[in-house]
Amino acid sequence: MSIKKLQILSLLSLSLAAPMMVTPMSAAQDPVDNDPYQWLEDVTGDKAIEWVKERNAKAESSLTTSDEFKKLESDLLAILDSDARIPFVSKHGEFYYNFWRDKKNIKGLWRRTTLEEFKKPAPQWEVILDLDKLSAEENESWVWKGVPLAGSIGTMSSYKPILGRAV
Repeated sequence: MSIKKLQILSLLSLSLAAPMMVTPMSAAQDPVDNDPYQWLEDVTGDKAIEWVKERNAKAESSLTTSDEFKKLESDLLAILDSDARIPFVSKHGEFYYNFWRDKKNIKGLWRRTTLEEFKKPAPQWEVILDLDKLSAEENESWVWKGVPLAGSIGTMSSYKPILGRAV
């Protein structure tokens, strides 16, 4: 077969296929219109939110009722509530600051100590803010969001904690 005939056959096959490639879908063929879950696209809609809540509850129930989960939860809480944890500190001025949570301090303590105290097996901490106590006093569920450094380093007025309301 000559090159000329091949070119003609190629053009002919393209011209026959072209109408099929550009034919628009009818409404009956549109996958979006026929999608039975299209209502889930409305992520703030009541029906979608209720559907997600139902599935989350079912998944949470099946995951959290197993013996493996209960053992893992117990082990992790023992680690998180252990007094043997090494506090993560950040040094600002002459003090070492730490935010501490445990079984007794559910919401947490913002506290500080000196390097000499921190080196001890059981350092003494100065509590700057007790979130559990503050929440109880103000009848508000406060949560810790951190402490940005502002002003001169080392003075109490230079540390302003950021708190948020728990929802």
